[in-house]
Parts: sequence; C-alpha cells; structure tokens
Amino acid sequence: MAKKYPYDVLLAGIGVGGLENTTISTMDLLRKARVVFSLSVHTSRLRGVCRNVVDLDDQYFTGESDNVVYTKLTRLVLQEAVKEGGVALVDDGHPLIYDDVCQAILGAASRKRLRAIVLPAISSIDAMVANLGVRFDPTGFQVVEANTLVERRQRLNPEFETLVMQLGWFGVSKLQDDIASSPERFLSLQKHLLRFYEARHRVRILRAALGAGDAESAMWCRLDRLHSYHERIAVDATLYVPAIRNTVSRRGSTD
Repeated sequence: MAKKYPYDVLLAGIGVGGLENTTISTMDLLRKARVVFSLSVHTSRLRGVCRNVVDLDDQYFTGESDNVVYTKLTRLVLQEAVKEGGVALVDDGHPLIYDDVCQAILGAASRKRLRAIVLPAISSIDAMVANLGVRFDPTGFQVVEANTLVERRQRLNPEFETLVMQLGWFGVSKLQDDIASSPERFLSLQKHLLRFYEARHRVRILRAALGAGDAESAMWCRLDRLHSYHERIAVDATLYVPAIRNTVSRRGSTD
C-alpha cells in the first residue's frame, strides 16, 4: 500500500536567520517529506531533517533568463508531486514573498488538484525590523520591488517609510552566481527615486543575516550617491528609504 503523506506539495521557508528561526510546524512537515527540493543556503543542515534532499543550486544559477529557470523548477517539483505526494520545496524567507517559483507552483497545484500547503516563515522584512533598526511609523509604510518600480514608473509617497526589495537584482535578467557590478546598473533606479526625494536624502542599504555566522550589514548614504556603492550592494540587499518627515542628520555615516 502506498505511503500516505499529509500533503502533495509543501511550500516552506527556512526563516531568515537559519533553522533556529524556522517554525515548529515547518520542521515537523519537512521530516515527513518524501523528497525535499532545496533552494536554501541551509541545504546541508536540511539533510539532517530529511534523508532525501535535492540541492537545486546548480539548476537555479544557470545563466539563463529568470523566466526560463522558474518554469523549469516549477515543472520539476510538480512532476514529482504528480507521481507521489510528500514533495517539499524549501527556500529562505517567506515562500510567497518575492518568490515566483513558489507562486507558480501554488497556482498550478490548485489546477492539478494537488494538496498544497504553504507555511509562513520569518522574512527578510521581519529580520530587518528586529535586527537592523528599521522602524515603521504606524501611519503606514510601502514595500516595492526595484525592477517593477522603475519599469512601471510607479509613484511613491515620500511621507511613508519605504522598502525597495530585490535591490541586488536590479537591472539583472539572468540568474548567475557572479552578477556584474557597475555604477551604471543603479542609475535608473536612483533617477526614479530622485523624483520623490531630494538628492541629499539619506537612504540605507540593508542585508539581513541568513544564518549563524553570516554577516548582516547596514550602510547609510545620500540618495544621489547610491550608484557609487555598487560594489557593496549584495545580491540579497534591500534599500530602506526613510520618510521625509523623519529625515535627520546622522553621525557616523559613511559620507
């Protein structure tokens, strides 16, 4: 008799900060998985949770366009789930926040009538608030994606704190380990932001630590000098833009 699994597809996130920041429910369901596909930096530790762990790193960083890679990964996970349940896909952070693969799998699983479970996880936004001093005013804040912000010429309300996600992927259309860095890559983003803020407005380049021993970072700079920090913008960096009413001079800045 075929083994029964509590799900056909599990979309789970390793909490930003590592397995210690991952929910008990996620760890419990991963132990029950037939196979775990990992896009996480914690793949080696996942092998201590589930015996059948497949590292997708080589299939992610192929140098192909993101849409091609996402389609291949979605197909891989769904084909395995159709054969038999108990298939998990694990990434770092919340599985449905800026994760096109998980979004595509969830939609396709519904159409194929597969039992899909999504478990929340600590995201980089949670980590930045807890560990990097990001404070959101209760009147509201806004979260945007860097490429979409510029491509669609989206308007920002400068009176709200703003997180510009995917900063390190701005201007990149191919998935590769070593992304070429140049000042020119960030100029169009900088120019768009200058429509809403003064040149001297101070912004912060943030990177949350993914796990123990990983280095988090936070750098202040003037908005009109953002492009000059291109070599210090990690692939998983985020840009924090304070609200204009909260702009103050800050000691110890890098300028």
